Amino acid sequence: MTIDILSKVPRSKIDKSGMSLEDLHLFSTGFNIPDFQITPTHYPADKSTLVNFRNHLKSALQSKTSFVLINFLVDNLPGYSFTGGHWSPIAGYNPSNDLVLLCDVTHIVGWYPIEKIWNAINTKPCKCHYRGYVSVDAVKISK
Repeated sequence: MTIDILSKVPRSKIDKSGMSLEDLHLFSTGFNIPDFQITPTHYPADKSTLVNFRNHLKSALQSKTSFVLINFLVDNLPGYSFTGGHWSPIAGYNPSNDLVLLCDVTHIVGWYPIEKIWNAINTKPCKCHYRGYVSVDAVKISK
């Protein structure tokens, strides 16, 4: 696997202001895995809905080759010891209780109501772009 990521999103930009939704989309296009086509799709919260988010989660989590990353305001979720924006992968979805499992690098792993997750995603960190989520598909290429 070759990763040509820093040519897409400069490290100096990441160190200074983090990664926006668009940056993570570009970042995801930098993965080159033999025999797979990687296709990231980003969904800004102002261009999506809670219903669409729920449907993307269900679809991605039923697939063995897809996953969803969210960009959210941690201030809106309990259990975090810091504030501001953050990225986290979604590890599960419980449709019976409408709960989302965050699998986070900050070792906060927990189930949250999807509406709380959506409210944390549907925020605007600056005057420019909304937060959102990225769905990444890895499709095996037939030879």
